[in-house]
Amino acid sequence: MEPEREEAHETLSARIAELAAKERDLVDRLQRLAADFDNHRRRSREDAAASATRGKEQLLRALLPALDSLDRAMQHAQDEGVKLVARQLHDALAAQGVRAMRPEGEAFDAKRHEAVAEEAREGAKPGTVLAVLDAGYELDGKVVRPARVVVAR
Repeated sequence: MEPEREEAHETLSARIAELAAKERDLVDRLQRLAADFDNHRRRSREDAAASATRGKEQLLRALLPALDSLDRAMQHAQDEGVKLVARQLHDALAAQGVRAMRPEGEAFDAKRHEAVAEEAREGAKPGTVLAVLDAGYELDGKVVRPARVVVAR
């Protein structure tokens, strides 16, 4: 009976080792699957955020010509209603992360400004923005359109 008991013990030991290896394999697969799922969820959130930002950026680019025209009209407007509409539009854009850049007096920065003219002006340091022809716009810190400026020579 003793050899049969040893054989049964060896069989059970082998089966236990086999089951333990299978358990380790299943736990490892489950951990990889959980990590893959977490990565997929993170990528999905990032893709959704990037898509929303692209949509905002496209809308802003479509609105910029009208916004420029409104800003030019505001320089000559006497009507308080028109001024109110302009202020509300700028406030709504600001609430969405849009910031107008009017860099008059700042040093020229090619990443944020587009020089459309140079002008010699007494007392102006070369490379300084003298005038802003069209405001530039940033969306959540990213330049959507550089400010169109006149720069001192």
